[in-house]
Amino acid sequence: MSDDSRVMEFSIDIIHDILPYISKYGPHDSKSHLFPTKRAGIHRRNIDRLSSYLSLVNNQINKLEGKIKKLNKKFAGDPQYYLCYDNDKNSLLRKYRFLQQKYNYKKYKSLKVGIDKYIQDKNCINHMLMIFVHNLLPENIAMIINETFFIISKWKSNEKIKRYKNAMKLYFNLFRKLKDPMYITDFDLFLHRLVQKASCAMIPQLYYFPFLKEEIDLSKYVFSKPSNYCISIDAFLENQKSNSFIKFSLSVIPFIFSLCNQFIHQLSNQKLSTILLLMFRLITDRLYEKYTKLVFYDTMDCQILWNYSYINVKEMFLPISMVHHINDSISIREFFQNDKNYLLAAELLNFIPFQINPMDILYYFHSMQVTVNVAANKNRNEALKKMMCFDDMFSLTIGTLWAADIPDFEQTVRISLLLSPKESISAVFEYAMAGMQALEIHCRKHVKSNS
Repeated sequence: MSDDSRVMEFSIDIIHDILPYISKYGPHDSKSHLFPTKRAGIHRRNIDRLSSYLSLVNNQINKLEGKIKKLNKKFAGDPQYYLCYDNDKNSLLRKYRFLQQKYNYKKYKSLKVGIDKYIQDKNCINHMLMIFVHNLLPENIAMIINETFFIISKWKSNEKIKRYKNAMKLYFNLFRKLKDPMYITDFDLFLHRLVQKASCAMIPQLYYFPFLKEEIDLSKYVFSKPSNYCISIDAFLENQKSNSFIKFSLSVIPFIFSLCNQFIHQLSNQKLSTILLLMFRLITDRLYEKYTKLVFYDTMDCQILWNYSYINVKEMFLPISMVHHINDSISIREFFQNDKNYLLAAELLNFIPFQINPMDILYYFHSMQVTVNVAANKNRNEALKKMMCFDDMFSLTIGTLWAADIPDFEQTVRISLLLSPKESISAVFEYAMAGMQALEIHCRKHVKSNS
């Protein structure tokens, strides 16, 4: 086998990936006696350049590996952010975190590709060094390494990574420009204004006001990061949990007084009622969040009650003067749905499953009772201010319930009875609670007799 064939076979077996970067050089007849010296000089310079280039490639590998370690450390050390207390900041923070994850992932992949390329270059260098250091080439051949081999391609971020980084900077700068809301910078002033606004919205006869959007801010302040209020509320609820919240309705108002004792004695009666309702909503919201399984458990058979609504209307006792002419061929549900006045009352009941606060449940049930009374008076053409007796109200309320679309009325009633501060609610809400309790007892008896 010729020398050229041996070199080529060696190259294919060991250094096939470096062949594009080498040139073969042999002796000229006129100066063949000088070739060994010249060959040794060429190979010595190759070894020096390859050694320097190997050091440069190793530095690049170490540099990229350091970047990956930094990325991995950032992944492991990223704090678990609390939900931000401000909606705008929360939105920007989520966008920033999403872009940060994308950026880190894309950069990690790009760094791995760069390291793999440098490792490939390193293998080529080591193969060449092995050839020259151990003088593996035939004596009549010198190998010259092309200059292109020593051009190192430094790792750079691709355009997609740069776009992610620029977007992150944009959202971060927007995040920093947003000012903290008042309930963070001056909570006392925020609470004072909230109480003032709630007092203006108070319905005096009910000691109740509809939910205000600022109550969300109050909840964010108390619970987004543990505050003194949060610690006290959680401890109170944990204590109530031990007796399945049976004493909650009697204990919650005294607890609110102790929770707000620093300023509650300075409030007027109306503002006192306001702060009690605000804090009661806050506490019951936390209760649902922490003890959902304890509060919600198996209830009566809803299908039996649903079937009840399709009983023929003639089988139900109704005050004739307070309803339209009874059509014997339709169900209770259809009859009350066909009366637009009672249908309005049923639609108020439909709001109840979406309320998580007992006071809000009582308010909608009371509003339904008022609307039922209005419907009855319209049907008998009497003054709207005239109130009906409890029995008539009860039978019409049953019909209204069947016209509504409440999947689990008993569950709603049970929560209200369990958690409502019975000794501190208005007389109007006491009447509403009695009506709810009577309905629940009636429904339970019906289920028991048909199960």
